[in-house]
Amino acid sequence: MLRANHSVAASAIVLTVASLLSCDSSSVVNHPPVAFAGYDRDAILGEPVALNGNQSYDPDGDALTFSWTAQTPDGQRQLLGEQAVVTYQPLSRGTHLLFLRVHDGAHRSPPDLLALRVRAPTPETVLVARAGANHRIPAGGDATLDGSGSSGPDGAVLEHQWRVVDWPDGVEPDLDFALAIDPTDPAVATFSHLTAAKVGAYVVELRVRAGEVESDPDYVTIGVDGWGEAVMAEAQPAARVAASGEGRAEVNLEARLYAVSGSAADAAVEWWVQTAPEGDACPEIGARLSDGASVEEVPPLTLARLRFETSCTGTWLLFVCPQGSAPACPAPLSPSPACGERAALTASCCCGLGARVMLTVEEVAP
Repeated sequence: MLRANHSVAASAIVLTVASLLSCDSSSVVNHPPVAFAGYDRDAILGEPVALNGNQSYDPDGDALTFSWTAQTPDGQRQLLGEQAVVTYQPLSRGTHLLFLRVHDGAHRSPPDLLALRVRAPTPETVLVARAGANHRIPAGGDATLDGSGSSGPDGAVLEHQWRVVDWPDGVEPDLDFALAIDPTDPAVATFSHLTAAKVGAYVVELRVRAGEVESDPDYVTIGVDGWGEAVMAEAQPAARVAASGEGRAEVNLEARLYAVSGSAADAAVEWWVQTAPEGDACPEIGARLSDGASVEEVPPLTLARLRFETSCTGTWLLFVCPQGSAPACPAPLSPSPACGERAALTASCCCGLGARVMLTVEEVAP
């Protein structure tokens, strides 16, 4: 689970408020400190990992002491040390949990959690599908899809499986579009748009297989005609987060938005749930999630982030929808708010080309 950096601005506000209090010590409130263990990451079995808690802070500026604890995948706990920076050597594969607490002399912070995903020095059979970048083509045009960026263990023979999974309303497969696999290179496929009037967004899925093992899917969106300068989204294809000891997971996802020309900084962003596990803690299909966007240093890129907490474990499919910079949605697209009422969200639901993210929320053994 990825976490945002603690806001320096927020700390400044707290300090400003504290400075306005009376100099009478009986009026001064001592605020509890905030621990920050760092971002989740991967590690190699047996290789030492440096843990740094120096981004922890106290709103009142008090000096801090530190306490690190590690929990192995089988539930065993050990004290690592009481310095800001400590070293941990994982001796078993799986997800190791690193907890950090800080103390300001009066109050102890709640623990902050870092998940360390430990794998063997020789990679196991892990397959990753990469369908390539999104495409924009004219009506009646073709798009060449390249999945050669997919990967697997050394020596593995990958089988590429392409299929079209989403298309505009009123479009008929095999009549209005076609998908052909290159007979000399199955990593390459050609999408052909066949009916000039059936413009919109088409989504192609790629999975790779090696024997009985299959990858998570990756998606590429093909926008056919009619977008003008609308914004496109390029999302990370998949993400995995682990639930904490309290059964909750922090999700941090991002997508890059861009226009063919000009800046995409003014684009609004919407995140939607296409599929999710069943359960009281899980969102309904078609639910809209909170969203946020921040401008990259170099226009025209915009980074659209999504952060939320959930106790809904299992596999989700999310859809990020950019509101394009075009002044009006070109037919046959509909404004995305209207798409919130649809049972199935499609890439044609917004003034721009959306992208999908496969999210897996995993339980952590106690």
